[in-house]
Amino acid sequence: MEVPQNDIATLVALVELLSQSSGLEFQARVILAEPSPAPGQPAILIDLSGRDAPALLANHGELLDAIESIAADILGLDDADRHRISFDSGKFRSSRENNLRRMADAAVDGVRSTAIPHIFPPLNSRDRRHLHLAIAGSGLSSESIGAEPTRHVVLYPEYTEDAPPAISTECVSAHPCA
Repeated sequence: MEVPQNDIATLVALVELLSQSSGLEFQARVILAEPSPAPGQPAILIDLSGRDAPALLANHGELLDAIESIAADILGLDDADRHRISFDSGKFRSSRENNLRRMADAAVDGVRSTAIPHIFPPLNSRDRRHLHLAIAGSGLSSESIGAEPTRHVVLYPEYTEDAPPAISTECVSAHPCA
């Protein structure tokens, strides 16, 4: 994805405006993926730092998510391209993605050994996307089910005609899909 210079300028201006209007003190450093990002990785990373950067990470990074969503709307990115920009602070996102990968790996191992679907706790759309990407290489299938804010990922075992799905009612009732 070629990154237009005016998009970079727009993102920097947005951060400056948000910092000034909120009274929070943070600065942006723009990092471009060169020459092109790996699949599923952002083309533009905006790393926020400064005295009030920890406030961006409260409630599992909700403020980072909100800034990212506003930026994607301003740039006119459709749903398929929203992941092409990412806002981070103190390596919060990369740490979160590593944790999600570990969760996915553990769930894949568990589902393979028990043949029982695994239901992850409710997650935001970004985290659900990372789980799906982490699971994709396992050969198992996953889907997001439910409605926001309780939407979550279900990981399914491999099914064959000889082995119908085994469903744990305890697991399903602990995380209702409706």
